[in-house]
Amino acid sequence: MATKSVKLAIMRARHDTTTPRISDDACLKMLYHSSSGRAVLDYWTDVSGGYLDFEGSALLPWVDISLPAADVSRGTQFNLAYAATDALSPNDDLAAYDGYVVLSLPGTGLDGGSSSSGGRPFSAIPVAASDHTFMCHELGHTMGFGHSYGLPNNGIDWDQQAPWDVGTVYGDPYDVMSSGAFGARWLDPDVAHTTSQPTFQGNAVTGWPNAAAFSMGPAPSRAHLHLWDPASLQNTVQHVSIPAAGTSVTQRLSAAGGSGGQIKLLALHPADEDAQGRGRCYVEYREAIGWDAGLDASGSDLGRQAVVVHALADTPDEGVRCWYRGQLPIPLGTEITLPVAGTRLMLNVIGVAPDLSYVDVEVANVPDPSAGLKQVFAGGAGVIYAILDNGDLMWYRHDGRGDGSFSWTGPKKVGAGWDVKQIFSGGDGVIYTVTHTGDLNWYRHDGRGDGTFRWAPDAGRKVGNGWDVKQVFSGGDGIIYAVRDNGDLIWNRHLGNGDGTFRWAADTGRKVGNGWDVKQIFSGDDGVIYTIDDVGDLLWYRHDGRGDGTFRWAADAGKKVGNGWHPATIFSGGLNLR
Repeated sequence: MATKSVKLAIMRARHDTTTPRISDDACLKMLYHSSSGRAVLDYWTDVSGGYLDFEGSALLPWVDISLPAADVSRGTQFNLAYAATDALSPNDDLAAYDGYVVLSLPGTGLDGGSSSSGGRPFSAIPVAASDHTFMCHELGHTMGFGHSYGLPNNGIDWDQQAPWDVGTVYGDPYDVMSSGAFGARWLDPDVAHTTSQPTFQGNAVTGWPNAAAFSMGPAPSRAHLHLWDPASLQNTVQHVSIPAAGTSVTQRLSAAGGSGGQIKLLALHPADEDAQGRGRCYVEYREAIGWDAGLDASGSDLGRQAVVVHALADTPDEGVRCWYRGQLPIPLGTEITLPVAGTRLMLNVIGVAPDLSYVDVEVANVPDPSAGLKQVFAGGAGVIYAILDNGDLMWYRHDGRGDGSFSWTGPKKVGAGWDVKQIFSGGDGVIYTVTHTGDLNWYRHDGRGDGTFRWAPDAGRKVGNGWDVKQVFSGGDGIIYAVRDNGDLIWNRHLGNGDGTFRWAADTGRKVGNGWDVKQIFSGDDGVIYTIDDVGDLLWYRHDGRGDGTFRWAADAGKKVGNGWHPATIFSGGLNLR
């Protein structure tokens, strides 16, 4: 197994000689290694799957330093501790280490954090103010990890005073490198407050003087580990190209914190990805186990057990970084799909292990409506069909149709070669097309409920001809309305709508209206018809003679019910297509 050697010097500097020194045993168990596997270096060894090897690191002797009251910066702490430690053992090569940790005792009122001095990366850890999560975060910086980004949060508001500072750094609830806030917002009174506490309380180390130091976790995101060093994830990453528009990829993902060498990260690469990885997306599953034990199984906290999406994108001043793009909580609730911000990708969770140890995900590339969709129409029960420029027929289901939420299943390709003049649904999976020669063809999509590629054996039957009309749409129950070029509205009823036979009502082809020179027209159920005129007014009609094709309309038909309606295309989503 490949490993990366990192030799760390753990320097211990006391700046108040009245404070008792922490024992070597307590320091080793807190920072180096413990039988429970909860020391800081244990953390990084574990989350990297053993890739990080700290052999050769050293816990160095305590030294006493004198910090000037006017300068308690992290750099001063490091420089004084380095000089004192080097003087204590002049024959040892202190410069030979890859990085440095400075434990400052007692640390009250000192600046904590990471930086470098003389080309030496270091973390300054004031004992009084530092918990386990902070130590892991700062050591991450010393080893080359940057901050992660995501949700707007108050992590950069150091003084906690108005005007409130908000930034996207520290915006990831699933990455230790966002521990400044984990995406939470708690200061601004004019916005909704959020909490994000993906940490847990670990066992105390006997002899460690800060009782609040044992808040631990979460793990770094798999995405951030991969950005830092792709070799750190060994063979647990599945690399795929971002699927073409209208297609998708599926993958089983084991929990990021689980044991074994299963796939734990799906990396999706764009065709134009550059050397920095811009546009790359990642999907991982974060179960509430191991270093992720602090994730919640339910509730409103941002740190939920979930399938999580990250992407690589530019930051204002730090170049390309890892950005949190959202999550789907596990166990699944009402939302099973997630649109990935900044992309056309849609994440779907299509399966969850009974013991929650893995999930099955689908990542679909939703076609851009402004580039590639020729026609769109409803199929009932939230199903929407679209024909792409290449003739592919795509299936979608809007699972959020009841409340308008952004929750979808699909897209799924369910047909090819759909080069038609007009197309509309007849209900119960029936689809009618009007060819360029005026033929009316009947299809039935038996896979309409789940988007599978299943069609009636006789799909594609010709059930009419001479349908060279301006617009055509279904009224339900086999009723089909057509608008001729002269504005006449024609009523038809296809008695063979259920099986595709060439059977029509005897009185089919009846004229039930005139003057229907409208921009768009569609049915709204039970005889209701909506039209949009050239100025954008939405008009309501009800054809009371829809059952028999008589020329009977509601007295107030033609009522204006809206204005400003200028869509590229429109269709009903609530039509009861029986």
